[in-house]
Amino acid sequence: MKKECKKQGLLLKEFTEEVKEQLQAYGWPGNVTELEKAVEKAVLYNPKSHVIADLGSKSSPIVDITKSSNCLLENIPHADDFTISLKDRVALVEREMILAEIKRHRGNKSKAAASMGISREALRKKMLMSDEIVESLKRGPGAPAPVAAPETEEKKAA
Repeated sequence: MKKECKKQGLLLKEFTEEVKEQLQAYGWPGNVTELEKAVEKAVLYNPKSHVIADLGSKSSPIVDITKSSNCLLENIPHADDFTISLKDRVALVEREMILAEIKRHRGNKSKAAASMGISREALRKKMLMSDEIVESLKRGPGAPAPVAAPETEEKKAA
């Protein structure tokens, strides 16, 4: 706290006991760096308070998987399955967000893509990639990937 206040050119601040307990209860998966960022944000968003009584949503972690807040991930298939690579789990979470956005735009994928700040083609590629992940999960570990049927002249012409 002292280091951060000095860095921001502010008088020394302190946390209330409640905030100290909140900070100690968190598991800090990002270790010291994550803690330093939380303190930095707490000081930054409370420039006039000498005693910081509330961390608020701006300085607290987004998802605390050390507590029962894991329920945020329970609604997303495979998101809390730690046997799946992080890259694949992120793609599955992204898939659910894309599907929700498509639903919000009543099936209009172009509008959904635009509202997410991506191109229609990027949306399509993300969905294809996540479809492959879902299919591989359905097949199970070690199952061979399906072989694509060779293209016939009729398909090539179409």
